[in-house]
Amino acid sequence: MRVAIIVPSLANKGPVVVARDLVIHLKDKVEYLKVFYFDDIHEIKFSCDSEKISFLKKRDWSDFDIIHTHSLRPDAYVFLHKRGIKCKCVTTLHNYMKEDLSFTYNKLISFFFSRLWLLVLSKHDRIVGLSEHMVNYYSKWLPGEKLTFAYNGRVKKKARLEELSNTDFEKIRDLKKDRIVIGVFAGLTKRKGVHQLLDAAALDKNLGVLIIGQGPELEALKKQTERLFIQRQILFLGYRENVEDFFQFLDAYGMVSYSEGLPLVMLEAIQHNKVIVCSDTPLFKELFNNREVSFFELDNVESLLKAIKKAPEIDKNLAYNKAHVKFSAEAMSKRYFNIYQEIL
Repeated sequence: MRVAIIVPSLANKGPVVVARDLVIHLKDKVEYLKVFYFDDIHEIKFSCDSEKISFLKKRDWSDFDIIHTHSLRPDAYVFLHKRGIKCKCVTTLHNYMKEDLSFTYNKLISFFFSRLWLLVLSKHDRIVGLSEHMVNYYSKWLPGEKLTFAYNGRVKKKARLEELSNTDFEKIRDLKKDRIVIGVFAGLTKRKGVHQLLDAAALDKNLGVLIIGQGPELEALKKQTERLFIQRQILFLGYRENVEDFFQFLDAYGMVSYSEGLPLVMLEAIQHNKVIVCSDTPLFKELFNNREVSFFELDNVESLLKAIKKAPEIDKNLAYNKAHVKFSAEAMSKRYFNIYQEIL
C-alpha cells in the first residue's frame, strides 16, 4: 500500500500535527508514505519524504493507492483534479465546520464556506470524522456510506524543565503562590471560551490561570483581566512552541471550549497526568465520563468553579489509562490503516 498525505503546509497546527503523528506509526504498516504541501512553512518535520506542490497544477498520482487529505485546501485539490486521480481518496474532518467558521468569522461566511466545503467533499471515497458524534453531525449533509470515524491519537513528548527561561519560571512561580492554577494552551479565539476562566478567577481569588497562545481574542482577554482587576491571577505567556514543558505547573487543565474536533492538547494534558476541567459538550461526554474528568456547564461560572474545586477528587489514572489505549497515535494509525484497506 502506497499512501500520499496532503496538508496545507508544514505549520505547527492541529491537522498537520495529527498527520505527523499518523505518519510516525503508519510508516511501518505500509509500503511507502509521502507528504505533500502547498505553502513554504516548515515548522514541523515529518519522518518520511515530503514535497511542495502547486494547488492548480496537475500531478501524476499513479504511484499511490491512497490520497489522504487534511483541511479545506487539500480537500479542494482532490475536487479540482479528481478526473486525473485514479487512486482512492480519504479526508479527515478536524472540526465542526459550520460552528467553527461562525465563531472565527461570522454566520454569513460560515453559511457560504461550509456549503462550499461540503461540495468539495463529494469527490472523496471516505470521509473520516474524529468521533461518533461528528459522524452524526455530518450525516445530515453527507452520504452515510462514506462516513466513518477515527479518534485522534498523540505521541507523548517529555517536558524539559531545564529549557524553560528564567523569566517564564519566575512569572509562573509568582502565579502559583497560594493559588490553584488552571491552564489553557490554545489559539485564542472566542470558540475556546477562555473568558469563562477569567470570570471564575474574579469570583475566586485563590484561582490562577496560565494562558499560553496567541490569537484574535488575546486583546479582549487582556482587557477583561484589567476590567475585573485580576491581573495578579492571570498570566499571559504568549506563544510557546514547547507547551509540554508547562503542564508540570498546573493543578488542572481547562478544556473550556464551545466546540472542538478532538483537541490534541487535551490528550497531551492527560498524558502528563493532569485532571481536565471540561465543558459538557456532547463530544467530550462521548470521550470521557464524570469519573475521568470534571465537567461543567458552559457559560455557568458557578458550575465552572464547582468543577475546578472537584478536580482534586478525580482519579487521574482513569483518564490516563483510557487515553493510553483509545487515544494513542498507535491506535489512530491502526484505525486509518483499516480504513485504507476497506476502501481498497
